[in-house]
Amino acid sequence: MRFRPGERIGRALLVVALLTAGAVVYWPLAFVGAGAALAILVLASGELVALRKVTVRVSRPPIAVLSLGEAATLPAEVTHDAGARLKVAVRTLWPTVLGGGSSTASGVAVPGEPLALSYQVSGVARGEMQIDPPHLAFTRFGLVDRIVEAGAPQTVRVLPNLRAVQRLHARLNALFLRGLGTRLAPRIGQGREFDRLRDYVSGDDFRQISWKASARQRKLIVRQFRVERSQDVLLCVDRGHRMAGRIGPLTRTDHAVNAAVLSAYVCNRAEDRTGMLSFSADVEKGVAQGRGAAHLAAITRFATSVAPEFLPTDYRALSAHLRRRLRSRTLVLILTALPERGDHGDLLAA
Repeated sequence: MRFRPGERIGRALLVVALLTAGAVVYWPLAFVGAGAALAILVLASGELVALRKVTVRVSRPPIAVLSLGEAATLPAEVTHDAGARLKVAVRTLWPTVLGGGSSTASGVAVPGEPLALSYQVSGVARGEMQIDPPHLAFTRFGLVDRIVEAGAPQTVRVLPNLRAVQRLHARLNALFLRGLGTRLAPRIGQGREFDRLRDYVSGDDFRQISWKASARQRKLIVRQFRVERSQDVLLCVDRGHRMAGRIGPLTRTDHAVNAAVLSAYVCNRAEDRTGMLSFSADVEKGVAQGRGAAHLAAITRFATSVAPEFLPTDYRALSAHLRRRLRSRTLVLILTALPERGDHGDLLAA
C-alpha cells in the first residue's frame, strides 16, 4: 500500500503560498493562509484515513487473444466498496509482444456500478506472455492518491494474423449462401480421379480414349477425370537468418506464417489434408497432415511458435526430410526468402 500527493494538492499549496506572500502587504492574509493550510492538512489526513478502508478490484479476461499486426481493445472493469465516487487510474505494463498502445486508462467509478475501461494495443510479435496485475491509483478529493496492485495476472497470446482468415471465411460463406438452391457441378479437369466414360467430342485428347470401351460400343469413348479432393498439402516455412529481415513492421517470418495459416484454412475448406513444418539449418517436424477445426487450431499453435533464427537455411536438409516423410503424392509449398544476388543453387539442387 502506497500513497502519493494528489493532483489538487499542488494547487491548494500554491494558494496558501500566495496568501502567505500577500501578508507582507496586508498582514491579515497571514491568518487566512494559516487557516487554509490547516484545512488542507485536515482534509488530506481525512482522505488518507478514508482511502485505507476502501477495497478496489480490477477484473480482466484471464486470456486475451490478438492477431499479429492488428489493433485490438483489451477491456478491464473496476469496482469498489466506497460510499462515494472515486477517480480511478489503472496502469498496465505491457509485455514485449504488445506495443503501440496506451498503458493507462482512467475514469470515475460510481458506487455500486462497475467502471468499464479499455486499452488500445496491437500485437507486434507472435508468442504468449503474462501481463502482471495492474497498478491502480484512486482518490476522492484529489488531495491524496492511494496506489495498490489489483487484479490477477493475465495471459496474452499474439497469434498469426487470423483477421484475413475471418474475412475470407465471411466471403466464402456469403458465396455459399448466394449459391443455395443451385446444383453444383463436379470439378472436371485434368485430375487423376476417374469420373466416368462418355462419348468422344471434337477437341478431346486422344490419350484419354478408352479403346476397350470404344470396341464394345463401336464408337469412340473417352475417360473423363475430375480434380482430386482430399489431397495432401505440406506447408514449409523458412526460419533461417534471411527471414529475420523486416518488411514494414513485420518480419519475413511473420508474413510467411500469416500466408501459411491462410493457405491451411483454404486447403481445409477444400477438404484437403494440410500439414506444416519449419526449417533452417535443421527441420522441425511440426504438424502432420490432417483436416478439421481441431487440426487448424493445432497448425495455428505451431505457427505461433515459429521464430527466425540466425542460422543459414539448408534446403538440402529439407529435401532429405521430405523424402523420408512423404509416402504419397503431396503438394509441397515452401515459403522462403531467396538471396538477392540470384544465387539459388542450393534450392535448385535440393
